[in-house]
Amino acid sequence: MHRRSWFPALLMVMVFAFVILPGASQVRAEDAPAFSLTVSNASPVAGTEVTVEANVRNVTDLYGYEVNVTYDAAVLQFLKEEPAANKFMIAPIVRSNTVQLARTSIGKTEGLSGNVSLTRLTFKVLKPGSTELKLTTVKLVDSNQNASELTSGATVRLQAVDGATNPGHGHGGGSRGGNSGQASPITEGNGQNGIEAGGRYDDASRTAHMAIDGETWAKAIQQAQSVPGSKGILKVIVKEMADAELYALEVPAEVLSGQKSSLHIEIATPYGTLLLQGDMLKQNSSMLKDKVELYIGRADVSKLDANVKKLIGDRPAITLQLRSGDQVIAWNQPDTPVTVGIPYVPTAEELQAPEHIAIRYIDGLGTVHAVPNGKYDPLKGQVVFTTTHFSMYAVTFAEGGSYRDLAGYPWAQKPIEVLTAKGIISGVSDSEYNPGAKVTRADFLVLLTRTLELKGELGERFSDVREEDYFDEALRIARGLGIAQGEGGNRFQPNAPITREEMMVLTERALKTVKKQLVEGNRSELASFQDGAQVADYAVTSVAALLKAGLVQGDDHGIHPKETTTRAEAAVLMYNVYNFLSL
Repeated sequence: MHRRSWFPALLMVMVFAFVILPGASQVRAEDAPAFSLTVSNASPVAGTEVTVEANVRNVTDLYGYEVNVTYDAAVLQFLKEEPAANKFMIAPIVRSNTVQLARTSIGKTEGLSGNVSLTRLTFKVLKPGSTELKLTTVKLVDSNQNASELTSGATVRLQAVDGATNPGHGHGGGSRGGNSGQASPITEGNGQNGIEAGGRYDDASRTAHMAIDGETWAKAIQQAQSVPGSKGILKVIVKEMADAELYALEVPAEVLSGQKSSLHIEIATPYGTLLLQGDMLKQNSSMLKDKVELYIGRADVSKLDANVKKLIGDRPAITLQLRSGDQVIAWNQPDTPVTVGIPYVPTAEELQAPEHIAIRYIDGLGTVHAVPNGKYDPLKGQVVFTTTHFSMYAVTFAEGGSYRDLAGYPWAQKPIEVLTAKGIISGVSDSEYNPGAKVTRADFLVLLTRTLELKGELGERFSDVREEDYFDEALRIARGLGIAQGEGGNRFQPNAPITREEMMVLTERALKTVKKQLVEGNRSELASFQDGAQVADYAVTSVAALLKAGLVQGDDHGIHPKETTTRAEAAVLMYNVYNFLSL
């Protein structure tokens, strides 16, 4: 690390004015400090303000620092800076497309260590366009006045959108409107038809209210159905309203109860996109009034448990809700899932392991639940997931390397860490996974059920499974779907180790239930393996199908069908299945 004296001019007066604490450690960490930029809104409207925060992780004894941030002055105008830490500040220096900031602690005190928020910058968005902010160089100073200059490379990208119809800022009380609160059918440049919805803003609740009447829906549906190649999707664009933290879209109840159209409906809002099925409320139709309101917005995480808030960090959390009249609709329909996309700009560290970006849902009691299918989509700039119920959802990230017993299993390390981040598997402790341990028949079905998020009517309970067993529900779901068939005497032997061929049979059956049909195989396709003849007759087609699909691989010219499955092997198969679902 290159060292030189503390950066000139900006902080020289501080060096002479204050006594520096002797004996403190140098600015460093076990790992090199890692920098990141986060943005309050990745798609801001022209004319509004956006905040960018600079952070550093893995730092020790941070007494003072200087940061340099570049931006496109044609798109963004620097307004102000707010130091995130309690430090003496010098007014920012702005040169063309660069803003330079300097901070230092005061008096005899040690510097900050760990993860530190360095500064928050506020910019005004001047015009629509794509632009990038970059944290170029950072100088770190410890309490012994040792300085280090680092090249950051942390970037964040904004896609500013047209604000011609945006209602603008203001907190004068009451409400304000955009586009006279009207919604109108539109045809985009790609020929896709939809509705553009404006509305009114309520200052007190920070809620933007939009309404689409039946006539507008009818026109838009007619247009969408008449366009070849429309893919049966009607798009609703909800205009951004400055300061709004919640968007409420009112639609005729018949639109979502399957009475109007079989079209899918894509609703695009500043807080995320929703892809709904036109009959998602068919089962709730008896409790619906004439109108239904769909709410999406920023979730209030302030009252969550400290561990939950730490898990979420500064990543987005949204709330989803449906109401009709004064009643909340407890929508929970496995047959009509909703696809949700939350806009997200990963940090530089997260981009090194994007598969570790995940989704959690937080129930009304504040309990955290995994949403295994959540994935970061770099092309959309969103974390995308499907759900069958509305609640609070948050983007999370889990760093790898927490398990210390994977050194002998390099082929399984990534699958294990990714599935842990998704909430599908867990270790025997925070630092150990026990990869070589045998997997029981019951535990494998629990893992399979989680990976595929299997749901359905519960089958009969096996005679050797108790209601209080943690695997009872998973086994009954698997039996109800025809995956688990058991043995004689209505027994399943849940605690017996599962063999590799048993694991493959259950996996192939499960994939059929989620409409992922594999190409059927036969025994001739096992002839190239030395132990292919050992595969039981009932398992041949399943084993061959998984081999043809690349979901399992033999080793040393063998399939080892009678060997028991280890935790590492099960994780690799589930990782392959998890990715196969996206194909």
